[in-house]
Amino acid sequence: MKSKGGHLVDNNWVFYYASKSINIYMIFKKIILYTTLFTTLSASLHAAPNITNSIVKEHFEEAGGEGVDIVTMRKPKAFVDQCGTISAVSINYTQRRYGKVTVDQRTVKACTKIKSCELRLIWLHAPAGRLSYSVKAHWTKTACSS
Repeated sequence: MKSKGGHLVDNNWVFYYASKSINIYMIFKKIILYTTLFTTLSASLHAAPNITNSIVKEHFEEAGGEGVDIVTMRKPKAFVDQCGTISAVSINYTQRRYGKVTVDQRTVKACTKIKSCELRLIWLHAPAGRLSYSVKAHWTKTACSS
């Protein structure tokens, strides 16, 4: 390898610049990797378990049916002594055939700043129908008022 005025000769300049671009590529790759890793880890640290689940309810009367289920939802243990309200309720169907469940929103709004509350669930299914579901309540921390 000969050098003429700071320039490489004999086609070695291709390898010289290729090695420099590989180093820049590796640095860029590490920046992306560490940024992704940091974002993922910090997001998992801030996510508090604020969901409570109910037991599975089943209805499968031959002639069909309708009714009301009362489900008690307890405040998550992560809240310790803080107050909380239910911000959303979702129904998870494990089996659903010609039926549905709706949540009485008045019972959700009435559930504030206490350790547990009762949700009123209105269900119905057609003849030869089947309904099997559980309820998931999403809680939000709120300020306690005396």
